[in-house]
Amino acid sequence: MKTNQVYWMALCLILVIGSCVNEEKQEGPEVKEVTPESMMSDIKEMDDSLEVLFAQRMKSDNFEIDRLVYHEAINRNKAFYMTYPDHSYAPKAAEKIASMYLQLNIEPEAIKWRDTILINYPDFERKLDILELQKAAYDNFDTYDKEKIIYYSDEMLKMEGLPEEKKKDIQFRLENIDLTFRELIKLQNPDLEM
Repeated sequence: MKTNQVYWMALCLILVIGSCVNEEKQEGPEVKEVTPESMMSDIKEMDDSLEVLFAQRMKSDNFEIDRLVYHEAINRNKAFYMTYPDHSYAPKAAEKIASMYLQLNIEPEAIKWRDTILINYPDFERKLDILELQKAAYDNFDTYDKEKIIYYSDEMLKMEGLPEEKKKDIQFRLENIDLTFRELIKLQNPDLEM
């Protein structure tokens, strides 16, 4: 009989504790609803912080912006992109990610995110800028990838409204595609010491 009483007392104690824990959970802090607007607000908060830090950097040569700030901004933009890939802000979030990776000198990630924009948002308003950055990533002093240069150049030439001067520059590069960037500069400026 004593065992039964101990059993029931233990069971009652467990139920009382369980109900108290359940009440505490219900009275805890409110969970913020995740919406495109709330996520964009979080991104704006980081943008504002980076703006303040950039201003401080411009005033002081010794001031360094902590890389973690960039990574937090990247993570907030990635979260938006992954949660709302069809939202009108998604390509802008992807562009910010690419830009911040570029500022961190993590070029492969910047390239990957710029390609994400070109593939998933072919009508993105800054497509030409993205294509130019992609071409430049493969056509500079440190890198030369003939196929990539041709690909991104052809994509630019397909665009409507491409300025004539830019079109000529791209065509000149394609006519001299076998030259490295250094050789191309030397061709254009024979008197330049390199």
